[in-house]
Amino acid sequence: MMKNRLGKMIVFLALNFLLRIFFLGMFYRWQTKITLVLDSTEDWLMSQIYCKVTLNSTCLKNNLFKSIRNLNLSIATWLFVEHNYKFIYCEVPKVGCSNWKRITLLLRMNLSREVSEIEHNDIHQMQLLKRLSSYPSDEQEELLNSYTKVMFTRHPLERLISAYRDKLLHSETYCSITVANQIRDRLKKSKILLKR
Repeated sequence: MMKNRLGKMIVFLALNFLLRIFFLGMFYRWQTKITLVLDSTEDWLMSQIYCKVTLNSTCLKNNLFKSIRNLNLSIATWLFVEHNYKFIYCEVPKVGCSNWKRITLLLRMNLSREVSEIEHNDIHQMQLLKRLSSYPSDEQEELLNSYTKVMFTRHPLERLISAYRDKLLHSETYCSITVANQIRDRLKKSKILLKR
């Protein structure tokens, strides 16, 4: 009888030990995953802080914090106003602007369609998206002060490669021939000047 109890106790202690190891291992894996997520979150937050500091120091250095009563027309034409969700989208070429304009249009019209259903050429020629430049200057200032401003960026070299592929390799004749020839002519002239 004593042996039976001793056997049961040993089995109980062994199972208890194995379960503890199992749960500690699970806890360690879970804790490691959380640490990895926190590390990547901290990296993301640090990059955001770095971007904000860089932006603020550049604006300060170039005296861009001053209030501009009348926004430059060339800047206001790049800004699209979305009243339903109260945001202003700043278009940056070769940073997914076609897709963001499609999304803005779908939001504006409360459409439940796929973004890909709107043709690429149509989105750039449509007048359905309202530009900030179409508003009077006092209303522009009010919109800029009260709406959320949204802008997306991309690495400059990625933008350059994207523009090269889109405009010179896969585009219509004007860019792939006329603009390409203008670039070649400028390069030839600069090589001639360098040789002198």
